[in-house]
Amino acid sequence: MARIIFFLLLAVLAYMLLKRIAASSRQAPGEDTSTRERFPASAKDEDTVRCEECGVYMPRSEALMTQGKFYCDTHRPKAH
Repeated sequence: MARIIFFLLLAVLAYMLLKRIAASSRQAPGEDTSTRERFPASAKDEDTVRCEECGVYMPRSEALMTQGKFYCDTHRPKAH
């Protein structure tokens, strides 16, 4: 029984190794596979800001700014 488990484990490791080698051989020489390269910045990328009341982060375009502080729609300051 131990031999069967050993050989199954060996087969799985060999499969994973061959899969990794095949994937790296498809990559062009000198090609960078960093996250920034695979997912380039789009026009929708923007800074995020934190709501002063609840601490939730949101895109700057969705935040409400009052007296230099950012708020989410739920916690906007009340008008006096």
